Amino acid sequence: MRVSVVLSLLTVMQAIPAHGQEAIAEAIQGTWQAIAVQDGGRTAPPDVVASVQWIVTAGTIAQVMGGEREDVAYTLDVSHSPTWIDLRRGSRVNLGIVRIAGDTLTVCFGEGQGEGRATAFESLPDSPNDVLLTFRRAEP
Repeated sequence: MRVSVVLSLLTVMQAIPAHGQEAIAEAIQGTWQAIAVQDGGRTAPPDVVASVQWIVTAGTIAQVMGGEREDVAYTLDVSHSPTWIDLRRGSRVNLGIVRIAGDTLTVCFGEGQGEGRATAFESLPDSPNDVLLTFRRAEP
């Protein structure tokens, strides 16, 4: 009896991350307009913030800033709290964290290669918590 209960619990626990992965992978997709941008503890001016937009599809972010577009590959790992996000630009990988609360997307990552993964939603100079972006889901 105990063995079957433990096996049942393990089966349920293994299914949770996959379901969570699907949920956040779906929730992150769409067009996001920046409402706050911080880099190294400095707040970007309103005109810069207004020019930042992410268009997220499965596995790719079209990052628009100042009229220029860059496609960035991403992966999510919901087995961590907060959820991990890896942003890949060619051979460069930025390790970050992400959360979605309603229509707000918050992402934090380090700009430098090899800085390690962001650990908090804050922007600090010379830290893995370097860049902090807050977005609001854009109207369709």
